[in-house]
Amino acid sequence: MFPRAHIFLSISFCIFLFVLFPQMNLVGLFILFISSLFIDVDHMMYYTFKTRNLNPKKAVSWFISKGDFWLSLPLKEKRKYDWPIFIFHGIEFLFLLWILSLFFPIVKFIFLGILFHLFLDYCHLLFHNAPLMLKISPTYVFFRNKNKKPIY
Repeated sequence: MFPRAHIFLSISFCIFLFVLFPQMNLVGLFILFISSLFIDVDHMMYYTFKTRNLNPKKAVSWFISKGDFWLSLPLKEKRKYDWPIFIFHGIEFLFLLWILSLFFPIVKFIFLGILFHLFLDYCHLLFHNAPLMLKISPTYVFFRNKNKKPIY
């Protein structure tokens, strides 16, 4: 999903939560918003590792071009490609945040922001008839990628 879409939908989600729960802490909503965007730092880490380039604009266009190619493929062809491991995009990281939120209540806003981001990513994958497991678990992606063509 494009960064602009994540920004717009995250702002909309925060406004919706504020209208629904007016007693909600504005600092918490800001943390939720920021975490729903900055989860994609793992994309930048991957891009930097692969290209040795730190330019975020180039990273976005690089991911968009590669993603557009992959999304245009039929499902059978999509399965022939491996998927990058994005360490923050998965159930393992969500579980860690949930545990931390039991001890540090402010972490629940980070948890909700990342959960919302992943929900949007899953909707995007469903819309493009792509396997959801690619974003459910980095561990799954690690073991799945054996003997496949790299997408990125």
